[in-house]
Amino acid sequence: MRDGKPRIAAIVEKPIQFYAPHYRQIVCDGRLDLEVLFLSDRGITPFDYHGTTVTQEASVLEGYQWRMLRNRSIMKNSGGVLSNIVPELAATLKNGNYDAVWVHGYNLISHWAAFYECIRSRIPILLRGESENFFKRSTAKRLLKRATLRPLFKRISAFLYIGTCNRQFYEDFGVPEQRLFSVPYGVDNDWIHGSPKERCHWRKSIRRELGLSEDTLVYIFTSKHRHPKRPSDAVEAFCRLYPDANMALIMLGDGNLRLEAEAVYHSRGCGHRVFFLGLQPYSQLRCYLAAADVLVFPSVENWGMAINEAIASGLAVISSDQVAGWYDMVKPGFNGTVYRAGSIDALAAHMNGLLEHRELVAQMKKNSLEVASRMGFQQMTDGLVAAVNFAVAERHGLEIRPI
Repeated sequence: MRDGKPRIAAIVEKPIQFYAPHYRQIVCDGRLDLEVLFLSDRGITPFDYHGTTVTQEASVLEGYQWRMLRNRSIMKNSGGVLSNIVPELAATLKNGNYDAVWVHGYNLISHWAAFYECIRSRIPILLRGESENFFKRSTAKRLLKRATLRPLFKRISAFLYIGTCNRQFYEDFGVPEQRLFSVPYGVDNDWIHGSPKERCHWRKSIRRELGLSEDTLVYIFTSKHRHPKRPSDAVEAFCRLYPDANMALIMLGDGNLRLEAEAVYHSRGCGHRVFFLGLQPYSQLRCYLAAADVLVFPSVENWGMAINEAIASGLAVISSDQVAGWYDMVKPGFNGTVYRAGSIDALAAHMNGLLEHRELVAQMKKNSLEVASRMGFQQMTDGLVAAVNFAVAERHGLEIRPI
């Protein structure tokens, strides 16, 4: 410990825009001494991601302690288990005087190298990830996962679950209640929402640029244009609505499916207002969200950070039922709706339903802020601190301290 604070290392594949604000909040909170160990500089140096060149803003490394470890893999861009090979990781953990190590995921060989060193050095491990039993998998994959993870999970001190499906996954593996700690996925709610004055300015400015009035119902899609985000579903469903209705669709993002989505618009759109604005800097995302009313999220994925951002901004949400995070972030009829993934007819019906019930949209937008408030940085940090205290106390046979 340093100055009475538990010293922890967070092992993360690469700098990620969503995580950085939470690291800064942990520093401000003051109960933990955090150092982030990055296994790669992807994002700080540009890289290709499904046809999109991605570069993080410099602020992603500001406001907290970090160390960039050298990735020596010859398969850096493969995205596979061998895409991160970091020989110095073991020595870094051994010599870092850490009271606990927070590992995000177990899909890389470097994660397993970290597990091995922590077990060997008797450093408590905190595991956080996006695992779920939400999607169907082959029997072979399920058996392999059980054979691999059961021995590992017996060595994990605390599991930091991000939501309902993730918690259920750990419970299905027999993880006991006392080792489960809620550390939900969240974003910087205050930053994304902005002050009332800022929000008013962003909304008016973006709408003025696009030629939209204040009473236009604006749908927005904010994900990369790639599989399995299904950007074309959003465009096609929108183009099935009555074209003279006072509505618009903003498409943010880029990727190898952008041309397909634009082709759908050119073939199906008839007077519909669809704006393909490409990949915008993350710092501008909150401005576009402020200008919108409803997030359209037709994706298939095991969480859905775009929904986090939307509810933090105070948007109603239309989500597919193949987004595991909807259980925690979308309450049907309260702050959004959920439809059958892949059904353009169903998505169009949900979009039209909100178009015809503007007062419901207004209430859903307020309700989204309530949902987001339960997934803020304070809740995340409280869960992390509780997990660290539990792990450290267990290691030393001490009484567990309250957060």
